[in-house]
Amino acid sequence: MEVDSCGTSKYHIGEQPDSRTIANAKNNGLILNHKARQFLKEDFRNFDYILAMDNANLNCIQRIDQTGEFKDKTMLMRTFDVSDKGTDVPDPYFGGEDGFQNVYEILDRSVEEFLNWLIEKHGLQAK
Repeated sequence: MEVDSCGTSKYHIGEQPDSRTIANAKNNGLILNHKARQFLKEDFRNFDYILAMDNANLNCIQRIDQTGEFKDKTMLMRTFDVSDKGTDVPDPYFGGEDGFQNVYEILDRSVEEFLNWLIEKHGLQAK
């Protein structure tokens, strides 16, 4: 399985994640090795699923897919959140450390449910 992250704007291309994101990931046992990049039209072909953090990014991604060819593979991350299904992942940038932990917890449970959905949808075996 290959996973990547990108934004829909040109901001921060080539930069490391925010230092608070890196610190929060480390506190949760994760090491981030990533540089920011912008979403590309080729990503529709390179990835089976495209999960947007919020409706603004989802709308931007859908505008790039002008023909709607890839509509079935684009969705909100929180489509899979058992606590607050279908809402936006909040942007922690202007808040404190608690906001970064909140986003981590949202993503942790959303990704867990996304993986369960993939297993069920594709008849995979969990390891």
